[in-house]
Amino acid sequence: MGHYFQCRQLCSLWLVLCFCLTLGCAKSPTVQMGADLEAPELDPVLPAAGTIVSHLGNTIITSQRLEGRSLTFTNLDGVAGLTRWQDKLVFSNATGTAQGHQPYLEALDVNFATSRVSPATTVFQDGKLLPGPGESYINPSADLSGYLYVGRSQSFASYKDQRWSARDTTFGGQVQILPAANGHTALVWKDYLRGRGELVEGRLTQTQPLTPAATSQFQNLQAVTLGRGTNPLIYVSGLIKDQANDSYKLGIYTPDLKLLKITGTDKNDKFADGLDLPFPQLAVTDKYICSWKFSFQPRIPAQICLWNLDGRFLGSLSAAKVLGEGWQPIAVTSWDDRTLILLGGRITRQEKRRMLVDNHFHELQVYTWEYNFFRVDVG
Repeated sequence: MGHYFQCRQLCSLWLVLCFCLTLGCAKSPTVQMGADLEAPELDPVLPAAGTIVSHLGNTIITSQRLEGRSLTFTNLDGVAGLTRWQDKLVFSNATGTAQGHQPYLEALDVNFATSRVSPATTVFQDGKLLPGPGESYINPSADLSGYLYVGRSQSFASYKDQRWSARDTTFGGQVQILPAANGHTALVWKDYLRGRGELVEGRLTQTQPLTPAATSQFQNLQAVTLGRGTNPLIYVSGLIKDQANDSYKLGIYTPDLKLLKITGTDKNDKFADGLDLPFPQLAVTDKYICSWKFSFQPRIPAQICLWNLDGRFLGSLSAAKVLGEGWQPIAVTSWDDRTLILLGGRITRQEKRRMLVDNHFHELQVYTWEYNFFRVDVG
């Protein structure tokens, strides 16, 4: 997927690729294997119909699959970010990169009454915004003034009323702009917090560069999100600097980047034996922090985790209990104070292929994934 692997919404998927390459499982993220181990046979799994209701302590979680748009491909890296822009859901479609197509933006109208999404043709032609040659559109985000911010190959720019702003190369390309709830300030993120500034009509002004020392407790950041409404806090996840073990944790910071708390779960928060990746993405509601531990084992569902806004761990649930059997969480964005839009993926097909790797033939398992959007209400 090229250089834009370094964006936030693909951090988890970049680690999937790194894991596969470390095992020597081929030169492409389309293949998952375990060093010639036989992969489990998968039974066809039908999506759950209707609303799923689950409980985590006193917290009620409901989910419903949104019909109208799905994606099918053999990569785990087909969506390079999603966000709410006004009343639209915007995501970066990167499913065609294996065929040489650059990531582009799709906008969807969301109708919760009918549990459907449809192309938002009022903002993009045919609901799509296509890049020019050599460009890519990833890491979409939006502010309260109606500007859509987009990471590009060598810059970022804002989009409103079918017009682009001037490209901003201050922090390089493939970055994500994180507008604060106050509507005036924003952080710039890519691997670490690279800067901050004031938002003025879609432009980032009075910029201040930041370095990895701003979050020195972490070796790297794989996810960053901001509080909603009157909550000014910054929430991050990543690999913590700890000589004793390599653990993934959540960090909570003030707006001036003073560390308030480092937290995790009551279980092992390591990249355990290359099988589970903790906290690849984050989303915040008015009461909760949501993340998950992604499972690379097809038959073992991810664990969806909740904390309160102060970082107290509330517990976890199998993704199967939240999304339905076979579905794994892939990406997420906040929709309103209690609603998330979650992109779920499930394996619909597997096949064996003989591939030449390092001058040896290996029989590999290749999986085809289907992605769908879900509405998830928390609390």
